[in-house]
Amino acid sequence: MITLSPKVIMEVEMQDKIIKLFYDDVYAQFTINELATKTNISYSYVYRQIEELKDKKIIVVDQRSNRKYCRPNYENPEVKTSFVKISNQIAEDFLKKRDKVFFVAEKLLSVLPKKTDFNLLSVVLFGSLAKGTDFKKSDIDLFILIPSKKKYDEIIDMECVALSKGFGVEINPLVSEPTNLLTMLKDKEHNVAKEILKNKVILFGAEKFWELILEVIK
Repeated sequence: MITLSPKVIMEVEMQDKIIKLFYDDVYAQFTINELATKTNISYSYVYRQIEELKDKKIIVVDQRSNRKYCRPNYENPEVKTSFVKISNQIAEDFLKKRDKVFFVAEKLLSVLPKKTDFNLLSVVLFGSLAKGTDFKKSDIDLFILIPSKKKYDEIIDMECVALSKGFGVEINPLVSEPTNLLTMLKDKEHNVAKEILKNKVILFGAEKFWELILEVIK
């Protein structure tokens, strides 16, 4: 087992903290001053970290006038690794505070993989619950990524209807294939895929989800 030094651990944590700022807005660009403000860390430390991340090709720095604008290098697999780790932590923290969603997700994810012949790719919570604007009787909106909508749509819908009755909450599955997701993300008009990208809790399949997202924005 490899033991990381405290310095390396701090650098990894700082990398994740910076990358997390782009989690809900993958197209964002921030100056070093903005990054320092948003992370509540000194400008000098953030500057040094950005220089290191730039050298590792994890962050791209664009010079415009007298300002440097930073964004993740989506070609670098380490960025996806950070997004996946951040996604899993966000989901874990969210479910700890939301008992009903936790039990619904737990039950759904115990049956859906088998019901879909183990072809389930991703399950993403979106809508008011993901935004934090929900109320007691808010629906649970789920974006479900699957290779064949035609083959599995009805099966998924039936499972969600059964769970809705069992838990006394409306569960709305939006079933999509990867090609549909990519098409929506490339569309210039605002659509549900772009809304999901802004406000999401990835309950299952974070790696596949980010693989598809980064395919579009690289």
